[in-house]
Amino acid sequence: MYKEKYINLINAWGEDEEAVDFIQSTVSAFPGYVAAVYEMETKLPYLSRHVKGEEYKERYSALDQERSRRHEAAISGVKTLNRLAEQVGVEPLFSGDLGDRLQVAAFCIAMVDEIFQKRVGVPQNEE
Repeated sequence: MYKEKYINLINAWGEDEEAVDFIQSTVSAFPGYVAAVYEMETKLPYLSRHVKGEEYKERYSALDQERSRRHEAAISGVKTLNRLAEQVGVEPLFSGDLGDRLQVAAFCIAMVDEIFQKRVGVPQNEE
């Protein structure tokens, strides 16, 4: 569903190479956000057991700031891509509430997962 919407958006802007490059760089914010959450969640168990005091606060804060920065970039990217879709009359990638950070986060995860699962040349599970 998301990959199809993305392809429709790319195809709609296909004659404008600059716009296509911009769209492609904008969607890269989604896996960046997912990666930041993953990094934070995989580092916190160690930090909480083995790092104490001010060092823990600093390391936690750095991870949280990076996650937050990437979340903001993803939210901005979703808004921008939806505007670009509207300009060319194609269905937006995201149809939820842009003001709901959790919905945007869930969208980013779902889109990254779908792109990963539907890679070209990778056999699909037909269950």
